Amino acid sequence: MGRMVTVSIALLALLAAPALWSNPAFAGPAEDAAASGEKLFADAGLGTNGKSCNSCHTELGKGDKKFSGRSLFPKVFARAKKVRTLDQMAQMCLTGAMKGPALAWDDDKLADLVFYVNGLY
Repeated sequence: MGRMVTVSIALLALLAAPALWSNPAFAGPAEDAAASGEKLFADAGLGTNGKSCNSCHTELGKGDKKFSGRSLFPKVFARAKKVRTLDQMAQMCLTGAMKGPALAWDDDKLADLVFYVNGLY
């Protein structure tokens, strides 16, 4: 039951994101989060090996490695053979490909990064 609730909340958040961008009451926070997320997407300082998100996911995710936009999450991640949210995938890239520490699940950096990536498509 708990997993289903978590997935349901994640789906609702993804569906609500476009409404947040278009709602004038949320324009400031949404613009701030998107700008912060864009910087984080290019920030090699999140890892320890000089890579950033856009080292693999170039040209806003349309480059070297296939990038999955918000419409495909949560989805089954082939290597793990488990359902993963975009937040979880970001953490996997941070700790795996970028050799950095995971961000706290309530860290604004993680929220901003995911908010930005959700807006790529």
